[in-house]
Order: sequence, then structure tokens, then C-alpha cells
Amino acid sequence: HAFACLKNLQFVKAAKQNITKDELQLLASKAVLATLCVPFQKTSDNHATLELTTEGASSPYEKAKKHAQLFNVQTVPTRDSIAQNLVEKALLPFAAEPCKKLFALIESDFTPLSLCQDAK
Repeated sequence: HAFACLKNLQFVKAAKQNITKDELQLLASKAVLATLCVPFQKTSDNHATLELTTEGASSPYEKAKKHAQLFNVQTVPTRDSIAQNLVEKALLPFAAEPCKKLFALIESDFTPLSLCQDAK
């Protein structure tokens, strides 16, 4: 979902010449918030993270791989790769200020116990 939001933002930004600031802010904010909803990976191995099952093509990894192929991407997007794309493509500044602050807070080194206090 987060990768689809990112690709939608990139497509609309490139294709629509007269996009309003509010539209762009809404799309960028959705992409940022969707990225933050992606769970952290415990390992760098997508197979382990997406829990391979004996069901073959219907395993979560195979489904994620099929969805990635729909976007013409060779690897399964991860939280880190999507966040990196947001930063590298300079799409983060288009998001609403609270979304940018939340992204900076969560993507920085933080302790979960102090997150609520830091967010104030």
C-alpha cells in the first residue's frame, strides 16, 4: 500500500502540470503516513520477514513479489527502501508539517517509551 501511494504521488506529480499545492500535500502526506505504517523488518531477509509457507505461490512473499512486478520493480519494496525513496526524490517536503515531524521523529533514533513525550 505504501509503495502504491509513493508511485501514485510520483506519477501525479510528473503527469499533472497544474496540480494544486493542496492536492500535492494530500498525496505526499498519504505516502508518508503509509510508509510509517509499514512494519520494521527484523532481518534483511525478505523471505524470513514475510514468513514463507509451504503453500508455494500463495505465500506472503510470493504475493508481495507479484505486487512489486505490477509496478515494474525487481525487488519487494521494504519500509527502508520506500522511506529512502521519499527522501531521495525530495517528496517529503511536500507533506503536511505534522506528517513531516512524525516521520522525522519515528525515523530518528528514539526509545519507544519516550515517543509520546517527544511527540508533544
